[in-house]
Amino acid sequence: MSKRTDGPCPIAPGQRSVAPPIAAALPRVGNRWRRTLALTALIIALIPIVAAMAFPPLRRIAPGLYGLSCRSHVCAEDLAALPAAENLYREAVVFVGRKVIPLAEPRQVIFCRTDRCSQHFGLSGRRVGQTTGPFGSVIGPRGWAAHTVRHELIHQIQNQALGMYRLRPGPDWFIEGMAYAWSDDPREDLGAPWQAYRREFLIWSATTPRQEFWDRAAELW
Repeated sequence: MSKRTDGPCPIAPGQRSVAPPIAAALPRVGNRWRRTLALTALIIALIPIVAAMAFPPLRRIAPGLYGLSCRSHVCAEDLAALPAAENLYREAVVFVGRKVIPLAEPRQVIFCRTDRCSQHFGLSGRRVGQTTGPFGSVIGPRGWAAHTVRHELIHQIQNQALGMYRLRPGPDWFIEGMAYAWSDDPREDLGAPWQAYRREFLIWSATTPRQEFWDRAAELW
């Protein structure tokens, strides 16, 4: 009967051991996996940051991260300006709810007092306000007026009723004409091309039964 021995098997003279190199390689493999996982996690964490830098309207989803004061769906550059912004927003919500349809899926509305703020959230040029699909609205320093906020909430309603209209081609005369006409914009002359858009929308809406409004609007696409 052979005698049982505990511990590693003896190695014959001239025989090469393979166990020590494999054992030594295991820590190196583990370190590579940890580095790979850490790099992957870093890339995933950077994706929203890079996206927000490339597409500023994306920042409207979480404006509090950029130092704004927010309550519910309203944000302002500082806490002192928030009550005035909330008053404009509340009036606009009631107005468009009666004039158009209730705003069932409200998005963030960011009220900026400086050009730096409005540009940071994607409002450029001479625009006083802008709404981009599901990312919400921004009101610029020159847009703190009732009709401007109503205008942008009408765009939110269009997105609510018709889908992400800003991400696909659509008739500007309907999109902008409706917002100018039904926000009760007090300006008699909007200038080109907005004046023509408002006039064309008013003609179209006057011949469209209200119960068929959104179905007819969807056909414009």
